[in-house]
This record gives sequence, C-alpha cells and structure tokens, in this order.
Amino acid sequence: MTTLKRVLALAILTFAISFTISGQTKDWAKFSRYAEKNTIQTGKVDVVFMGDSNTEIWYRDHPAFFDNNAFAARGISGQTTAEMLCRFRPDVIELKPKVVVFCGGTNDVAQNIGYISADNIMDNIQSMYELAKYNGIKFVIISIHPSAGFSWRKDLNPIPMIQECNARLEEFAKANKIPFVDSYTKFADETYAFPKPYSYDGVHFTSYGFTFLEDMVIEVLAKELKKKKGDFYKSPSEKPAM
Repeated sequence: MTTLKRVLALAILTFAISFTISGQTKDWAKFSRYAEKNTIQTGKVDVVFMGDSNTEIWYRDHPAFFDNNAFAARGISGQTTAEMLCRFRPDVIELKPKVVVFCGGTNDVAQNIGYISADNIMDNIQSMYELAKYNGIKFVIISIHPSAGFSWRKDLNPIPMIQECNARLEEFAKANKIPFVDSYTKFADETYAFPKPYSYDGVHFTSYGFTFLEDMVIEVLAKELKKKKGDFYKSPSEKPAM
C-alpha cells in the first residue's frame, strides 16, 4: 500500500471512530476538551504540543511559554497514543501549525486502557507522523520521560518498556530525520527513576523541571522554525526548596 493510500485509510478510520464515539454519551477520546479553544486558535499557532498529563501540567504551570511563543498545548491527563491518534485531526491538523511536538507514551506503558505492545505503540505514533507529514506539518518527538513506578499501577515495572519504546522512538526518528528530544537521558537517575527536583512524584514534572525541558525543546524548534533561540520566551527558573 502506498503512503498516500495508508494516510487516507488512517484518515477514514479516524473519522469512523470519531463518528461512532460522537453517538455515545461518553466522549472516549475527549474530542470536546479543546473544541472551543481550537476554534479560537486555528491558524494562529506555530507549534502544537500533543500529549498527556505532563503536557497539560506544562501549560498550567508555564502558560506564558505557550501563549508568548504561539504554541498550543493539547495535553489530556491519562491519555494513551490511541486516544491521541483519534483526536489528532481536530487538535493538531485543523489548527494548521508548522510543527507538532509529540510527548506521550507513559499511559500506554501504564496500560491505562488495557495491554498494548511496543509494536502497537509505535504504530500509533507512526500514524500520527504520517498524518502530520501528509498535511505539511513537521514532527518532533520527545522521549517517554523516566519513571521507576506508577502510583496507580503498582503491579507494573515500567522501566524495561520505557527503555524499549525510547530506543525504538530514537531509531524511528533517525530513520525519518525527525528531531528527537531525549528527555529520558536528561532526567533519569542511576536507578532509571525520575528524581526530585525535576519531578514531584516520579512521573510528572515540577515547574522547575519544565524549565530544562523548555531549553531542550527550544533548541529543536529554533531550527525547525528558522528562528534564533533568543526569539523564544523562556520561563524563569527557580529551584524549589528541598
């Protein structure tokens, strides 16, 4: 199957899923979450950050980083790559950005909506990449952030799966010349955990941690948007008391 046919098939599948869910009382992929904001921001943002709770918290803690740089945060707590793929059209493509930054995968590893293999996780991310590429949107990948355990899934050891997915994400990025932001290597400690002061619970960033992630992202986006790093608004850094 050609790339064009694959993308069209994905678009039809996404529409079918969207249509089916719209007829139910439960908005499974949370299409409505950013519906109103999308109507306001369409055509007015350069970059969309598609992600989960860390992206949602990022905007909550550092709204000026997004608003002052013409960025849009489309993070939804608890979401998996399957849910992100379903809402990729309304929350990314229809906004007409120049770049989309993908920053998810943690909830797939946590099996939030059931077991999913590394192959299927990669398929979902590749599908988002192909949809972005077909629509002329550049793609950036942030690695899955480190974690040695999840408070809501204490029966799981996420370290091997996170490492496997990140290795495959990096390989995929290199093969397709996609910028790869390696937050895992940056923040993981010697036990592969996500330590303080960068994370407050071993999964989610602190406001202080986000300032370092912003440096890494700006480094990439400056090249993708053909700007100088100094052109971007950067959140102030203040190390929390330990």
